[in-house]
Amino acid sequence: KEEIIIIIGYSFRDDPINNAIIERIYQKKRVKIIVVLPDARNTILQILPARFQKVSVPVNAYFGDESSIEEISNAVVNRQCGDGF
Repeated sequence: KEEIIIIIGYSFRDDPINNAIIERIYQKKRVKIIVVLPDARNTILQILPARFQKVSVPVNAYFGDESSIEEISNAVVNRQCGDGF
């Protein structure tokens, strides 16, 4: 069973929180992280370690926009979105 973590609007600049997320990734064999940010793809690529990148699905959107809800839903159901890795 895959665990899904949805992160919305978080800049990944708080090391203790980042470390907690990374620990969770290493604890679970099947985990997918959906990152919702206006520049999610670049944030993932520039800030996060490779292991985190492998399990991340970027949703480039502002939370609350009508299209963001649909993109998040697609990422959860399909485990991907239009500009995924």
